[in-house]
Amino acid sequence: MPSYQDVCKELASEDSRLVKAIWNALKRPDVIKDMFIIYFSYELLKMRNDERENKTSARDEILKINSRAAKILSDYVNRKLATEVAASALSTIVINSVNFKTIAFAAINRYSIWAVRVVNVYGYAQRASESSRRLKHWHPEHYEFLYKNEIEMLYFIIEPSIQKSIKNSSGDKGLGRLIKIIYSLIK
Repeated sequence: MPSYQDVCKELASEDSRLVKAIWNALKRPDVIKDMFIIYFSYELLKMRNDERENKTSARDEILKINSRAAKILSDYVNRKLATEVAASALSTIVINSVNFKTIAFAAINRYSIWAVRVVNVYGYAQRASESSRRLKHWHPEHYEFLYKNEIEMLYFIIEPSIQKSIKNSSGDKGLGRLIKIIYSLIK
């Protein structure tokens, strides 16, 4: 059982991370889109890793070519660029969908008046902390991406949409999963 001091340290750390996340949100032109870009980058990376595990000897043959270093570098750059372009495009589609706009704007309107309701800040901090902890527990890689961008404490804004899409795509892998996620987010 954690001690009182440990709990206080954890709460102080979460409060500090929430302040950083809000500060980063104010500096970014579209933090919600950034969060979806990170989410789709995470999903595309998972999809690529699944594909890599399922590849047979074709990959081994490619690696035997004399120009292996150039090929690997070229593939890496192309995959990274393709992932970033795809993540950005998918995020734009989701952000611009009517359903997501309704949900997101409702959430933003609910939470953006925090400046007026300073008394409620701790309630938001608790909700943000709980959401962040759930993400860290269930999807540590996605949490890491958001954490590195110092916006993991804002995950609670998009969590309902993301959880719905994950639920609707459970059991699927690869492109089929990604399509179900996108469909779930925009319908």
